[in-house]
Amino acid sequence: MCPCLVLRSGRQDGIRMRMPLESSPKPSAVDAILDAATLRGARRPFRGVNLRAFLLETAGMKMARLTVSLLVAVASVIASEFPAANPTQLAAMLKRAQAGDSVVMTDGTWKDADIVFAAKGTASKPITLRAQRPGKVVLTGRSRLRIAGEHLVVDGLWFKDGSIKSGSVIEFRGDSKTLATHCRFTHCAITDYNPPDKKTDYKWVSLYGQSHRVVGNRFCDLTGTGARAALCLMNGIPDSPLHGYFQVKRAYIASNTFARCAQTIVVGFGKKNAT
Repeated sequence: MCPCLVLRSGRQDGIRMRMPLESSPKPSAVDAILDAATLRGARRPFRGVNLRAFLLETAGMKMARLTVSLLVAVASVIASEFPAANPTQLAAMLKRAQAGDSVVMTDGTWKDADIVFAAKGTASKPITLRAQRPGKVVLTGRSRLRIAGEHLVVDGLWFKDGSIKSGSVIEFRGDSKTLATHCRFTHCAITDYNPPDKKTDYKWVSLYGQSHRVVGNRFCDLTGTGARAALCLMNGIPDSPLHGYFQVKRAYIASNTFARCAQTIVVGFGKKNAT
């Protein structure tokens, strides 16, 4: 017996007319509900209501809610980029950045830029501070960078022909109370960034904290006779006080280039002699 469809309008002399399903157009979801309501004997399932219009309107409302939900979900995963053309704008954009965002420094020469990159990203959504084009953002004068937060990335900057009076050009901490963890310094360069006094205690990159990566950078022409190093892993403080800094752990250093540097890497810099 072939499958058939009962036609509501097909009663003649008490006989139901039958037609093969394939000869009938496929009913819509709304038609299926109307058929089900009719077969149950409800000639008007909702009195005073156009059921077809009601069902279509309800379906439209559900689709609209689904569309809004999808747009909200997509918006929540789309990262933002914040351009900055000068140090003042850069400070403002770094404060706005959330997990997954990027702050983009405009190509050109940045003089005397004191940058504090203090933010908190996540392992899957780090916050990135990068050059508009790698190597085209040149920091000179007394420019320096402090990385103070979690899951931060610095990418594509070039420190060139400048100097600071003492300390480190780049530090993985904001201060002695604000250390960094899980941060990355990559595709950057520091060249000929030396103070006039060659005996000055001076370092280019100082690591504090834990789980950092220094990968794919270039360090050239570090001069002087003081306690200097292109890259320095700082000593922790024994029996550290609450706000002292702890030993550097799980640092990953790879694929960096060192050329004509008085010292390349110093491990364990502090009151005792480093190696």
